[in-house]
Amino acid sequence: MSTTWLKVKKYPKIIFGTYQLGGSFFVGSRPNGYSNSNEGDIRDAIKLAIKNNINIFDTANFYGYGKSEIILGELVGRINNVKICTKIGQEVINGQQTYIRTIKDFERQFIESSKRLRRNKIDLVYLHSPIPDSIEAKVGLEFLRKIKSADKIGAIGISVRKFDRSDPSADIKWAVKQKVDVIQFPLNLFDPATQFSAKKFLKSKEVDLVARMPFSSGMLSAKEFKLRIFPTNDHRSVLWPVSKQLEFYSKMENGLIKAQMTVDNLKEIAWRYTISNQPNAVLVGINNSSQIKETLYLNKLPHFSQEQIRNYIKGFGKYA
Repeated sequence: MSTTWLKVKKYPKIIFGTYQLGGSFFVGSRPNGYSNSNEGDIRDAIKLAIKNNINIFDTANFYGYGKSEIILGELVGRINNVKICTKIGQEVINGQQTYIRTIKDFERQFIESSKRLRRNKIDLVYLHSPIPDSIEAKVGLEFLRKIKSADKIGAIGISVRKFDRSDPSADIKWAVKQKVDVIQFPLNLFDPATQFSAKKFLKSKEVDLVARMPFSSGMLSAKEFKLRIFPTNDHRSVLWPVSKQLEFYSKMENGLIKAQMTVDNLKEIAWRYTISNQPNAVLVGINNSSQIKETLYLNKLPHFSQEQIRNYIKGFGKYA
């Protein structure tokens, strides 16, 4: 394994996610990014993170169409003890988000990301949400293995985006078979299917696992339930329409009751759920300096027992 910087003893590494640093942007008419992010606040948070030994940053060439990489490169690109992870493999053509399929296009994207990040060598490069066994996945992995052999990147990863509900473990099983260094995937208590699909692999010695979205795009960050109306330039306006939010609250209440928990300190419960599944690292989007202090506090909380995790999953029934 080349990614020994993800190996941990008791608590998982914290990875600073920078999707929000790309600001609000659109793919055709579909909103992406966050409407409430403040670039100045995030810049300050990045500086404070480094002072507190949070020195791994995650981005993608797609975030803000390169804006996230540009700012991250400006702030940390030349700092030797900072690790940078990015993702390639997608782009927008004629207003449609699509996958690239040629070595030439992968090489172009990698060169562009390297320039924006101000790095001659990038620590970790993921395939960005590939479709298992697709042409783009095969070509992308071939390219990443080639540039890793050339010492242009330190490690290869696959960022898993969605799960096949008929077999929640399918995408992770496929990713593990590719023998990459790191797999990144969503893991949060809103959707126990993610825990179910990952539990066989979380203690794997063959691959490092990075859990992302511990707060489910902010829906688990409130200390009490509150219906939110997101601006039309915020990706959550599409991801979390009112009807889905109402369904979410119903499931959350049911799950919390069966797990003998309450909505008080929901953010603490959400974080403890994620770290209790023992990933090597947790990727969390951070918007300001106060969230740095909060994340450091959360990461020292005790793990849930396996019985507590099972009790929570039973609240959802389908994947118990």
